[in-house]
Amino acid sequence: MLLTACPGPEYPRCEKDAQCRGGEVCVFGECLTCALDSHCPSGQVCRGYKCITGGACNVHADCPTGTFCVAGRCSTECRTDADCPEHRACVDRRCTLKPGACDAHSDCPEGQFCHDNTCGPPAPGDPGYEGLTEPSFSRTELARADAGMPSGADAMGALDLCGQSTRVYFAFNEAGLTDETRDMLNKVAACLRSKPGQKFIIQGHADERGSTEYNLALGERRALAIKQFLVDLGVGAERMRVVSLGEERPLDEGHDEAAWAKNRRGELIPERQP
Repeated sequence: MLLTACPGPEYPRCEKDAQCRGGEVCVFGECLTCALDSHCPSGQVCRGYKCITGGACNVHADCPTGTFCVAGRCSTECRTDADCPEHRACVDRRCTLKPGACDAHSDCPEGQFCHDNTCGPPAPGDPGYEGLTEPSFSRTELARADAGMPSGADAMGALDLCGQSTRVYFAFNEAGLTDETRDMLNKVAACLRSKPGQKFIIQGHADERGSTEYNLALGERRALAIKQFLVDLGVGAERMRVVSLGEERPLDEGHDEAAWAKNRRGELIPERQP
């Protein structure tokens, strides 16, 4: 009695390379032209399981680092922004990083780090993250402090203390006071010294970049910087209450530098009288 071999899967399905045709290879149960560059003739590379001339591409990921897929070829040049990744723009026919964008930490200013192609504050694991991760109050205390408190876009025009604007702004990832802020706080302090019964809240805010905990701690540092400056000018510390709202109450809901510049701020708000 003769035994016959069991038939293999019908082409182009396969279980091994020998069941494919003309030098094809078995990839995930299907006969395809190639799986590795070594399966292709000299001068060609394997892209999308097909052998193509070296340097050809379909998407940016097909190209070596530093080059991009432009009109089906890997190139350092571009025609429009559409030829570049989203975090790069076409400048002088080269894909150039947009402001604030990055491919690596080294692309960012000192003290900033590259995450998701955007330069920003340190994240867990980055140097400098430790020491600015825990605010001195809890999320429960934040919720209690935030309840019914005016701030953000809903408080525009309602933040006057001593008849003048009391909203100040900070540089990215900084809690230092600018000369402009110091001039304004000097005027506020002069008024507050003449109204010893006026108590007020100092809110610290941050933009959306960075973790929630990081931004709460940064907002607190900003509020404390304002408090210390006013104390140095003779305003009693017992009249002030410091609260950080982190990124929770943005003035601008946008997600660009113009919005972030408005949201990293401090606000002085008259304390509600019982």
